[in-house]
Amino acid sequence: MTLSEAQINIIRQELELNGITISSLKDDLIDHLCCDIEQKVDNGKDFMAALDESLRELAPRGLHGIQHETILLLNPKMILMKKLTYVIGLISSMMMAIGWIMSLLNLPGAGNLATWGLGTYGFMSFVLLFLPLFAFSKFKAGDQLASYEKNRLRTGLLSGFLTLIGVTFNRYYAIDRLIFHN
Repeated sequence: MTLSEAQINIIRQELELNGITISSLKDDLIDHLCCDIEQKVDNGKDFMAALDESLRELAPRGLHGIQHETILLLNPKMILMKKLTYVIGLISSMMMAIGWIMSLLNLPGAGNLATWGLGTYGFMSFVLLFLPLFAFSKFKAGDQLASYEKNRLRTGLLSGFLTLIGVTFNRYYAIDRLIFHN
């Protein structure tokens, strides 16, 4: 079955009522919804029931979320920030892993309690660069995050900073003991 022009206009109005303003996104959503509704109508459903079901399946949280995600995905600044975030996360994780492996093998440059080693610099870059950038990119998509997810991000940031402060004071205490108490 092919939808009539009046039914397509109903779909278009529904998208406009839900705040879809990007014309190319609106056209893509209309095409998707029409195909889905035609299939449901062919299986014996009423047009309005098929429309409601298709909208729920497509966007359980609402259509405005699809437009918000599309804007975030198409924003070149957000794309660059996400790439930078993941590169920093990869490099800092590799630094931590290599530093800790070098420390286990007692290799030079790995660092011990009295010196700043590769693993410590990796951990510092992870906490001071990666975690804030990651949290910022997640909070930028704030409409899509549930409150428990926001609280989980806040708790993760806080625990990362507290751990970094603990590691820093432990390093200074170890250096102080080496220099002044030998």
